[in-house]
Amino acid sequence: MKKVLLASTALVFWAGLAAAEVTVGGKAGIWLQDNGVVADDIDIDGDAEDVVVNYDLDISFSAEGTTDTGLTFGLDLLLLEDLEIDNQEVYISGAFGKLTVGDVDDALQKVAGLADIGYDGIGIDNVAEQARGDGTSGGDSVLYQYQAGDFGLFLSHSRDTGAEDVAVGVKVGLGDFAVGVGYEDQTDAGNGDTYAVDLSGTFSGAGFDIYYEDSDGLGSGYGVVLSYGMGATTVTFGYSDHDNSTDAAMGLGFAYDLGGAELAGGVGDNGFETVWDLGVSMEF
Repeated sequence: MKKVLLASTALVFWAGLAAAEVTVGGKAGIWLQDNGVVADDIDIDGDAEDVVVNYDLDISFSAEGTTDTGLTFGLDLLLLEDLEIDNQEVYISGAFGKLTVGDVDDALQKVAGLADIGYDGIGIDNVAEQARGDGTSGGDSVLYQYQAGDFGLFLSHSRDTGAEDVAVGVKVGLGDFAVGVGYEDQTDAGNGDTYAVDLSGTFSGAGFDIYYEDSDGLGSGYGVVLSYGMGATTVTFGYSDHDNSTDAAMGLGFAYDLGGAELAGGVGDNGFETVWDLGVSMEF
């Protein structure tokens, strides 16, 4: 039996003066989850389960080449456990910037947004980000980005949901801090204009991310995520609220680096009920 090593496996091909590189990687995960929704699974007593066991298996493919004139082109995609393709994108880049087509984040998402709490995410960030990226769902989007030092410009267009979505974002790095400002026209999706501001940074082993959005259709929301690293362990706290939500959400999470694998989990209130998850992720 042959063993195939996926970890950062790279196949390099040369054709004339142009080079192409193909990289294959893998990751997997196992976790327990209670997201507050009764699952379809039935226990031994015939009752619906609240806590379910999940698994995830992804194989990533990346290919990149260079033209004789110096342009870089490539593709990225994920092959999921059910053999479906996700996060597929094709790009070309050069001195003009980078143009990507496919299942990409819009310009506002690129510059503003919170990380979730827990292993798979228990939804604390979702309360604050109700209008963020609402007009995109992946697969039929165009993203242009230009980076000059610590300054980044992002422009995007999407019709994947059947509604036109146009967005612009700017992100500036200021030493250990970064500021992102985004605008998204979601008129066709029914939300009108959406604005978002994000301030993030690190200091003395601690990190923070503050997010604010305002939407014509959904109102305003805000959230904050604080993190602190202690050796191999990182502890994270998140809080968010929105005009369109009945209650605020908050949660506490952790991640422990096992070296090639990671143990992570979180527990909190998503604005409706208590939710939690706990799992191990592995990279190959």
